[in-house]
This record gives sequence, structure tokens and C-alpha cells, in this order.
Amino acid sequence: MNTTEHLNPTRPNPFIEDGTYLIVNASPERRNHVILADDGSLAAGSKQQDGEPALNILWDVKKLENGRHTIRSSQSHEYATERRHPGGALVTQARADDWIITEDRKRGEFVIGLVRKQLYWCLDGNNIGTPVTLRDNPAVNGCKWVFKKYDGALPNQNLPSTDPLLQHVHHMLTELPDHPNVHSNQLRDLAVHEAAYDYRPPSEGCLEGTRTEVIRNIMQWSECGRDSANDGSDRPICWLSGPAGAGKSAIAQEVATQLHDEKRLLASFFFRRGEGARSNSSRFVVTLAYHLSRSIPITDRLFQHILNDNATIANQPLGVQFKKLLVDVLCPKGITDRTALTHAPLRAIVIDALDECDDRPAIREFIRTLAAVIANRRIPFLFFITSRVEEHIREEFEAIRSNMHHLSLDDFDARIDIHEFFRSRFESLRKMKGRIMARVPQPWPSTADIDILVAKSSGLFIFASTLLRYIEAATMPQRELPKLLDAHVGIDPLYSQVLSSASCGDHFDRVLGTVILLRESLPLPQISCLLQLDYEEVLVELLQVQSVLKVPEDDKQPVQLMHTSLRDFLTTEERSKTFFINPPACHAGITVDCLRVIMDHQGEAFLDSGTEVYASHNWYQHFSEIFTGENINILLNSPYCNSVISFLSRFQSSQTFDSWVNTMLMSQRPAVQSALLVLTEIIQSFNQLQNYPMKLLQYIQDIQRHFDLVSSIR
Repeated sequence: MNTTEHLNPTRPNPFIEDGTYLIVNASPERRNHVILADDGSLAAGSKQQDGEPALNILWDVKKLENGRHTIRSSQSHEYATERRHPGGALVTQARADDWIITEDRKRGEFVIGLVRKQLYWCLDGNNIGTPVTLRDNPAVNGCKWVFKKYDGALPNQNLPSTDPLLQHVHHMLTELPDHPNVHSNQLRDLAVHEAAYDYRPPSEGCLEGTRTEVIRNIMQWSECGRDSANDGSDRPICWLSGPAGAGKSAIAQEVATQLHDEKRLLASFFFRRGEGARSNSSRFVVTLAYHLSRSIPITDRLFQHILNDNATIANQPLGVQFKKLLVDVLCPKGITDRTALTHAPLRAIVIDALDECDDRPAIREFIRTLAAVIANRRIPFLFFITSRVEEHIREEFEAIRSNMHHLSLDDFDARIDIHEFFRSRFESLRKMKGRIMARVPQPWPSTADIDILVAKSSGLFIFASTLLRYIEAATMPQRELPKLLDAHVGIDPLYSQVLSSASCGDHFDRVLGTVILLRESLPLPQISCLLQLDYEEVLVELLQVQSVLKVPEDDKQPVQLMHTSLRDFLTTEERSKTFFINPPACHAGITVDCLRVIMDHQGEAFLDSGTEVYASHNWYQHFSEIFTGENINILLNSPYCNSVISFLSRFQSSQTFDSWVNTMLMSQRPAVQSALLVLTEIIQSFNQLQNYPMKLLQYIQDIQRHFDLVSSIR
């Protein structure tokens, strides 16, 4: 049997049904069980001869609609997945990989493969503790597995019976029916898995030995939930504020990692502007609930009942979601003071980059709902939140100042940490470029040079990381460093230097503007399809600015900004000057690109193609952004607007429009509601303008009425 046959997702496989299993290596000399090791990796272990198996040896296998499976630890409720970086054992994390489980020639033995990479589970040795790794050849010894169904009761999880929170959950469970009629994967399907703290690669966290003072302060607060430095009062919220690029997300990742290692992390959500569901609040609370169902597994059945009784909860206001999915589950009635929980380790929820959520009213509502819960003193857990100091967030936190531990990164001197960051990375660079830099006088750079760079960074880690990526990409780093030493202070001159050095082609501005303003990141092939440019043309343009953009070698991975401060820079004319990207004009261009993609596929079902799905769900979003600029009247009479009018006219042809409506109606209901809402808001915004093209308003009104009518009928 060849490799392709092993990973054929359409091959029928009736043998592995949903359930809990012991997974045993089939090699006669091994016969080891797969266990969840203490560090979260998968390793070889053994089952005790007598008694029930330990919880860390059991795995929940679930078949998906595409015929693949997820494999989840019964102990941690985290999923077996490959590491995001090459090497090492398989691990368990929040994100789930889809595995192909295919029977081998020998009946009852299976290979477990990662379909997108043609890699297979393998045990390379027979010693206890040997890691389970991925190999590219399923025929080698150690790549066959036996699934032994376990039908017994799950072992006792040894939860402390004195913990009021767990007592509360147990009490709620005793009042529930035995068999809820609900899909057990509802929370998993709704959650934004990319928003978990461990979805970010470890390299994006803090360099070892840096930011120790601020992290120590946060961890001390997390142990008691009090402001020990001042009056010792109860402070269940810690807000870490700081400017863009100061390293808040790296700190949040490190804090979440430490809390997870101490088994005190309840949930996490890392917002990021321009990253689809990570940039809005629609699935924020359900994602926290999903993480909670894994960190406290006994809540999983409780959530199933809540979702069964509230089928539309994901569409309800954020405050309602927060109360039903978090407060009612986690806040025991009768607990009037969190000091009653001091015997139990305090758990925490980590929320990063709250300012990068596009829905400002929803964030206000979330903070106000949180404040109301705190006012009732019914919150037996903590919130660690990071954000920039934006007014809508500052005002809400100011109202609950007495219940909040506020830390500002401006109060922590980052110069020593940035100096160490420079020193460590430059040392690695010298080794990497050994032959090119063999004759460069040492030390390079000098301590004085590093001091100059630290001063220019103004306390921003994004300056240091961008500068280093720029120098690392240079053929001869020693020639680029003097230019940067002579540049002005701050991130703006550095961004200008990077863009000035790019050998821009004919499509550079269009490609960069599109990447900057897309509502969610797309892989490079989809970007080229959207822009109708050759793949190589788009790639060449993006490779010019790799120090500020992530351009993955894997074409299935999205192109992303290194930091959202680049978007702020490029869309603010006073800062970027000649590099300015005019957002309304660029959104007009993307609107046309989206409409062109839809019309090119008229009459076809194209839900399986990423570019067409993006175009269908986002053309009207980009269209609405055209009317947010200050010079809107000028834009409405520009060639950009004329092009939009032309494409909207063609879009209304019945075949094209029906194709789009069908696509939207086949998707989730929130997408339909979102489209109707945005179209209505566009019409309202037109009524506030003067001298707008009447045809433009007429086309949008016709589309809105037609879409509203068809969607209501269906």
C-alpha cells in the first residue's frame, strides 16, 4: 500500500466509531500505550495490570463530517496535534488537527496520518517515555496502531470537593437530564481556535530572562487577586496597558503559559485586527466557554445543555452570552466574598489586545457586564486583560478602578530587556552569516551601537524585532546597520526605511494595500486570485518587505502583518507621507476585485474556494468602508467610484446575484444578518451625504431589497 492510499480521506473506514479508546502500538516488541505526558506531549506508557486505566491513557476519538477524526485527551480535553515548528513529539493543544485513521493490510491495525503533510504517528523505541513523533513513511516499524474501545466510566479526576466553584458545577449537573439532545461538538465548532494563547509560536513570546519585573508583578497578583503593593484590596481584574509595539502580547503569552503550567488557566482569547473572527466579538465568549470546557472538563456536559436550551446564544448580545456561559457556570450563588476560595488555587482568564476588537460597543458592554458581576462579589476567578489606552476602554475601566489592578508598561523600564534582545539576536545573526561576516571586526555591533539602537527604540519591542528582521534579510548586514544607526528615533522612520529599500514593482502599492486592508488574512494564492495577478508577481512584491510581513513558505498559510502598527502607519498620511495608503480608495478597489470574482463564477457553487467565499462575505464590508473617509465627496466623483458603479450594475444581473444570494444562504445565519445590516447602514450613510451618484444608491437599495426578500422566503 502506497502513501497516498494510506491517507485517502474518501476510503470507507467503519471500524473507528466515536468513543473513548486506549491507543496501543501494534509492533510486537513495543505494545506501548499512548499516554499524555506531564509536559503535554504524547509518549509511550503502560497500563496497570489491575484496576481501571488512568485518565491520561484514554483518548476521545470523534469522526468529523469530512471522514477525518479528532483525537482528544480524556484528561486535559486538549487535542493531539503536531508542533507548529518542526521536530519533537506530538503535543496536545487547544487547536485540533484532523487525522486520517486508515486500516492497514493487517485487519485491526491502523495508521494515523496528517493528510496535509503525508506524515504518520510513529513510536521509534520501546522504552517508557519514548515520544510519539511524525514520520513520512507509514511502512516503518512503529507506525501501526490498535484502538481498544473503553466502555467503562471515566476514572475519578480527583477534583477537590472543598472547592466551591466545582461544588457549584457538580450541583448544577445533578439537576440536568441524563442524555441531552445536543451535538457535543457545538462549542468546538463555534470557537475561534486561532485565538488561543498557544496558537502563537513560542518564538513570539518573551525572550528568556526579559520582562521579568512586569511578569513577576502579574503572577503575584494572580496568586491572590489583590493589589498587594497598595491597599491590599480585592482586585479581580488586572489591566496591562501600553502603546502599540510595546510587547503586550508577548507578555500575555508568557503569563498564559505560566498559568497553564500551574493548571490555573481557565481560558484565553487573543484579539488581532484584520484576522477575521479574531477581530470581532461575535465568538469571543463562546471561545472562552470552549476553553473552560477543557480546563474544567466536568463543565462540558453543562455547556451542552446550555447550548441545547439556547440554540441562538452565539447571536445574542455579548452581555447575555457572558452571563449564561460564564457567570452562571462559574459564579456559585451564595459566595459573597472570594476570600472563601483562598484554599483553592485562583484561576484566570487571559484576554489580549482588547483594543483590536472592531466592535467597540460590544467591548463596552463586556466591561460593564464584568463590572456588574464584580459589584455583586460573585466572581471566583480572575481576568488578565491587555490593551492600548484607547478612550472607550479607558473610560470603562476608570469606572471600576477600585476593583482593578492597573499596570502601565510606561512604568517599567524596557531598555535593559531590549538591549539583551538585540545582543542575543545579533549573536545568532553573526553565526548564521559566518562566512559573509568573517572579516567584520568584533564585537559587532559594538556595545555603543546597541545602546544607540536601544535609545532609538523608545521602549518598543516592535522596533527591535522589525529592525532585526530587516538586517537579517540583508545580504550583507554590516552594510545596513550604519544606515539604521543614522536614522531618526522611533518606529515610523524604521518602517519608512524598510519601504524605501524595497525594489517595488508595478503592482506593489496595490498588493500591499490589499494585504493591509483585507478583513481576514488570506494565503498568497488566494491573494493573487483576488487581484487577478500572477502568483509570482504577488510573491515578488511581498518578498520585498518580509521584515514587516509574514510570507509563509507554505501556500496554505495566510500572509500576515508582523504587527498591526504597520497598518496604523500606512493608513495615517501624516506618518507615512509618500507611502500612504488611502483606505477608502483601496477599499473601493477591493470591492471591485470581490465583485469580479463573484461574477466570474456566476451560476456556480463556490463555497469550497477560499477566494470566492471571502469575496461573497466581504464585498459589501469593503464597500461600506469607502464612505468612512474625510474627503468622501471627492472620492464619490473619482474613477474609483465610477468603477464600483459599473461593477454593481453588472452584479445585478439575475444569474450573478442569485449565485451570491445562494452562497450566503448556504452559510451560517449570522452571515445573512450581517449582510442585511451592512447594506442597511450603507443606505443610511448615503442619506447623510450630498452630491452622491444616484445610481450608486439605487443599486444598493435594489440589492438590499432583493436580498431581504429572497432570504425571508427561504
